[in-house]
Amino acid sequence: GYAGESPATPAGKAKLSLVTDRTVAAYGTAATVHGTLTDAGGKAVANKRIAVEKQGASRKWVRLALVRSGSDGSWSAAITWKATGRLRARATVAGHSVVSPLVTITASTSLVPGRLPTTVLSNAPVVVTGTVRPATAVKIVLEKQLASGRWVAAGTRTVTPTSRGTFRSTFRFAGPARYRISLTAAGATRTAPATVRVTGVASKTGGASAAL
Repeated sequence: GYAGESPATPAGKAKLSLVTDRTVAAYGTAATVHGTLTDAGGKAVANKRIAVEKQGASRKWVRLALVRSGSDGSWSAAITWKATGRLRARATVAGHSVVSPLVTITASTSLVPGRLPTTVLSNAPVVVTGTVRPATAVKIVLEKQLASGRWVAAGTRTVTPTSRGTFRSTFRFAGPARYRISLTAAGATRTAPATVRVTGVASKTGGASAAL
């Protein structure tokens, strides 16, 4: 796990640790945090409320979870992560506030493509869809296969998603030809390309499709 960056509780007082299972979390996934609460003598402090708080772009601390320490002083919580920020745990022992070291977790962009037809007629609409969270501009990257079999860049298009992160864009390709389509966005890994074969005759695939 990844422990906090610096001690936050003065010596001679109770101590509260904070460890996370990751420092980068994909948007909407759960990051698990855990730690131990001990008194000034190093003994476990059981059944104490522990608040897990996040500091984001606003600089304000917001509570994400409230848990209790176990008989051995341990505690844990699962936090759904949607934006980069710092975490801390906070408790009160013998009338004194105890704050853990800070841990930073970075939120990575989640880019999920829709499905594309494997074969289309020349100049038929090819609709590229998908979801990106957090909502940010998505670049659609096109490649075309030459007669030699080599793939070359055929252009790009940037689309703006809705507030929910969904997007769509329509293309028309002249055939016969083979195209590859992939997606990229800030903070996201470029998706694997999907190949679309453009023909001058009706498709015999019965509408088969392939993921981007």
